[in-house]
Amino acid sequence: MTDEPDHDLEAQNVRARVLDAAVKLIGGGGVAALTTRAVASAASVQAPALYRLFGEKRGLLNAVAEHALDAFVAQKAAVEPHPDPVQDLSDAWDSYVAFGLASPAVFAIINELAMPASASPAALAGIAILRERVLRIARAGRLAMPVERAVALIHAAGVGTVAT
Repeated sequence: MTDEPDHDLEAQNVRARVLDAAVKLIGGGGVAALTTRAVASAASVQAPALYRLFGEKRGLLNAVAEHALDAFVAQKAAVEPHPDPVQDLSDAWDSYVAFGLASPAVFAIINELAMPASASPAALAGIAILRERVLRIARAGRLAMPVERAVALIHAAGVGTVAT
């Protein structure tokens, strides 16, 4: 008999504690606050555990972004669409901007991951949800440009709005 399932569960718990601690540190002091010592202390783990789980700091930043983005995308996907597709997009816009303003440092890290060359699965899922909203507007005959162009413009405008 092996302890592998218990070991996997413990590793998941440590990973979740580290990510939660990292999100709080970034929220309180930006990326500069994310030091190995601070994260290890806040998560009650030894520093080597961080390296085993995430490799270098960039790996931890990527994991933080994925963690936050996964939660945001899951929340977006769970919202019942408004019957009016334009209102649905407007509501989603408000939610996206609110998320970005509430967590600007995490939002900045996420948007590094949304670049086409390095898009993460969560970033791609978020873009897919946006695309579906824009497609609903197109199907209603209320879109005056190609869907992909509208998706790119709306995403860029959303990132720019939050960044500004």
